[in-house]
Amino acid sequence: MALIWEAFAEYPWLETYRQLKRHGRRAKAWPGWRDRALALIRERIADKKAEPSGRPLWMRPSSRDHSLLVEIFLDECDPAAAWREAQAGGCSEGFWLRLAKTRERSHPDDAVRIYKNHVAALLRNTGDRVYNDAVGFLEKIRTIFAGSGADAAFRPYLTEIRAMHKRKRNLMKLLDQRGW
Repeated sequence: MALIWEAFAEYPWLETYRQLKRHGRRAKAWPGWRDRALALIRERIADKKAEPSGRPLWMRPSSRDHSLLVEIFLDECDPAAAWREAQAGGCSEGFWLRLAKTRERSHPDDAVRIYKNHVAALLRNTGDRVYNDAVGFLEKIRTIFAGSGADAAFRPYLTEIRAMHKRKRNLMKLLDQRGW
């Protein structure tokens, strides 16, 4: 366990966490090692946040956010704990999207908010691929609204998207093709 712990402490990633977990279970001591591992990750995040950085926030390493904790809790099939970590310290865009997927039915407002943020981020760029991705997420948002009985909420959002991005002809064509 000491060797596995050293490997995890040196490289605290999901894969080394999984190795620690396998060995901790074999040793019938996983709960204690798990607590220790999560404490180490939290300590490293706190240390990174305390470091002064001359770089803008968006350029700072993601080890300042809670992405690793979110990833671990998602891997352990504990989306509620993953959500709490993301809320507490943020996480990468990919994990936000995974969290949104897990919350679509139980917490549709959370999922819609995440998807709307993602659509906004996508549409800061241009290109057919970007537009196709954005329309795919718009479809998810529409489906969530429909499933939660808030169909009418999609139309004003779509109107806002059209107004903000009216110069993006190919995006407008895609929206028109969908009958939106």
